[in-house]
Amino acid sequence: MMKTRILSIVALLLMAATGAMAQTETLLTTITATAKEQASYSTANVATVSFSYTAGGSSAYLANWGWWGYGWTATVTAAEEYTITKCIFYDDADRTATDSEAPFVVETTEEDKTPQVNGTPILAYTSKGIKKIEVYGYATPVSDVTLSQDDAVLTVGGETLTLTATVAPANAKDKTVTWTTSDDAVATVDANGVVTAVAAGTATITATATNGTDDTSDDKTATCTVTVTQNYKVTLADGTEDSGNWTISPANPQPGDVVTITYGGTKKVKSVKAVKKAAVIKVTIITLNKTETTINVGSTETLSVTAIDPSNATDKTYTWNSDNTAVATVNATTGEVTANAVGTANITATANDGSGVTATCAVTVIVPVSSITITNAPTEALFVNSKGTLTATVLPDNATDKTVTWSSSDPDYVSINATTGEYEVKGTKGYGSATITATAGGKTATCTITGKVTYTSLKAGDVIRTGDTFYAGNVYFNTKPAMSFNNSNGVITLVENSGYYKFKRGSNGTMPNVTSFKVASNTDGIYIVSGSGTSTSDKFTIAVHTK
Repeated sequence: MMKTRILSIVALLLMAATGAMAQTETLLTTITATAKEQASYSTANVATVSFSYTAGGSSAYLANWGWWGYGWTATVTAAEEYTITKCIFYDDADRTATDSEAPFVVETTEEDKTPQVNGTPILAYTSKGIKKIEVYGYATPVSDVTLSQDDAVLTVGGETLTLTATVAPANAKDKTVTWTTSDDAVATVDANGVVTAVAAGTATITATATNGTDDTSDDKTATCTVTVTQNYKVTLADGTEDSGNWTISPANPQPGDVVTITYGGTKKVKSVKAVKKAAVIKVTIITLNKTETTINVGSTETLSVTAIDPSNATDKTYTWNSDNTAVATVNATTGEVTANAVGTANITATANDGSGVTATCAVTVIVPVSSITITNAPTEALFVNSKGTLTATVLPDNATDKTVTWSSSDPDYVSINATTGEYEVKGTKGYGSATITATAGGKTATCTITGKVTYTSLKAGDVIRTGDTFYAGNVYFNTKPAMSFNNSNGVITLVENSGYYKFKRGSNGTMPNVTSFKVASNTDGIYIVSGSGTSTSDKFTIAVHTK
């Protein structure tokens, strides 16, 4: 009996020394195999099963076996707010194996599909798969609470202070904090930790993390001692007056009493009068003239505060700072930013009244593009359907962004890929010129590409070879079926299609279905035999041209 009592006392002392009661292990969740794993398998946001494989491994799912296969590993991982103490793995016949130490793993080898836990098969050469996993543990409790400050001095008249509570660990399940005051006649506190001075005296502000339960045994607390002072006007016996946050003793002096005040020891006081201090109104919002900006290396830009709310804030001053002075520095008073090196920096204006209110501008520092030149612009007109790729040189070589974007003033004449600079001379509406523009870092360069055709008019005796083009107004051909073209069809190109010579419209890519003119090894196009081709009564007669 005595031994049992001694052991109990020792256990209690150990728990007191660690500052926490042992957590109760419970069944957190059961993960049941219902399909072949994809990337992970989660249940109730409590735990996740993740699969990995050997070089020759794979897994599958069978309703009566669960997860099975060769060379796979399943690892059970707790969600952020939970701690796992053990996992019980059930095979296809509900035989079990328990893993009580992280990592919680069940696996198979490439040679044997029998599930193993800690290197031991659940039942050697008999167990076929894993049907479910019971996950035991507990919700991660709060271990500590700290406040942004341990003590503070406020003045009667509504002065406020915002306390911030930090709960550890960061993955605690319930990090809710409640706030209380030991004396609301001296200082009050709201649900957000805002303390308000009421009357002279001392109050203890307490933040309590309850772990989301009514059981106070595992509560964690942190406190801040708040001293509230009263402004007094002190009239000394010699008739002089002074005001300030004096400590007055006794607390309610009468004329003629000997009063101890903070600045001068023991003096005769003629009168003491409490002076109400105006309420301190804290800044709640700072607004900047911009929230992001780009500055060239070596240049400066001045940021500014455009508004402070509320407009009647007691102290509307602020200070500027940079979180990356190697990239950009800022004048703490004026907000002038100096760009030092390529990179990013956050420039922040912080209210000086202790409210903690800030506003930030993200600054990107670059080496700007100084010029761009198109290096291979065509120097003469190109036939419709011609293709090529333009290139450009961007300076300086160390410009931060040398990306070139291409555009065309008229894609019906010349189209160009905005990224690659690949272009094609088009015959969509005829042929003509387009201005090509290369843009990089706000700088531009241009060139002109002009299209041309093989024939601007047709006549008997002309040979139209594969790839040749014409744009010749109204043209009529004596074919079956009859075909004709006009300028609305765009530039016409002779092409080889399915073993036949055909005329392709530039406007829409269609071709009259004339199959009288076969391509052969000794042919190279169409020959205009006779006619003027200018009307339905005088059509061109055509034939295949022999090389």
